[in-house]
Order: sequence, then structure tokens, then C-alpha cells
Amino acid sequence: AWSRDGSRIATAACDNLILLWNAPERKVLKLLRGHGREVMCLAFSNDGRKLLSGSLDDSGNLRLWDLTSNRENTPSVVLAGHT
Repeated sequence: AWSRDGSRIATAACDNLILLWNAPERKVLKLLRGHGREVMCLAFSNDGRKLLSGSLDDSGNLRLWDLTSNRENTPSVVLAGHT
């Protein structure tokens, strides 16, 4: 997923990890962990301050990450019950 301003990219793969990249410099800014299975979808908020992720977790949780926080691997909100 690309941030609205094009400055960042969020990527995910079958390793359950989300990488937040500085697009122009091609450098990883943050590593986000929290999903138990493959991350399948990512979306930035309009202001680029949050990232929503969904995976194949058995719990059906979506995770909303606060990208302005210095705390890694801690979603700001877990939205339960999605299939």
C-alpha cells in the first residue's frame, strides 16, 4: 500500500510481518509484528498517520497501527471479529 502523499510504502508477505518503507530512499522505517498468519491487506489513513492491516489470523482481527508512535509492534486498536 502507498501512503497518499507517496512518501511511504507498507509491504507484507507470508512471514506475518509488515514493513514500513521510506519510498524515495528505499529504506525500512519500521517493522510491525502482531499478526499470527499472513498479512493479506494494508491501507493507510488519509492523513498517513495510521495503517490498517488484515490477515488470515484465526481470530479475524484487523489491526490499526499508529505510525506516529515510537512503540513498535503495538497496534493502537485491534478490531475483532472480521472474516
